[in-house]
Amino acid sequence: MNETVSNTVAEMIVEFGPDGMVSSVYTKRPKTAEDGSSKIEMVDWFGRMHDYQEMFGVMIPTRMEAGWRNEETGELESYFKGENFGFQYKMLS
Repeated sequence: MNETVSNTVAEMIVEFGPDGMVSSVYTKRPKTAEDGSSKIEMVDWFGRMHDYQEMFGVMIPTRMEAGWRNEETGELESYFKGENFGFQYKMLS
């Protein structure tokens, strides 16, 4: 997927599970450098979605995880793991 908005390009890899739901996404995202400086680096980022449930006619992931890929080890390191128990939306006219 590659999207351009206001001269900004965003690109990500989206993986789908056997059920047709999004299971993971990968992209580059800005992150403050690990050396303690205020430098911003573009690093590998991931998001995972699991256990979809129908809420108000929409399939919603109830378990989510997000994090960065460790550049030295290649391992995925989560900074967020959470569960979603609710869903709200507003239709725009």
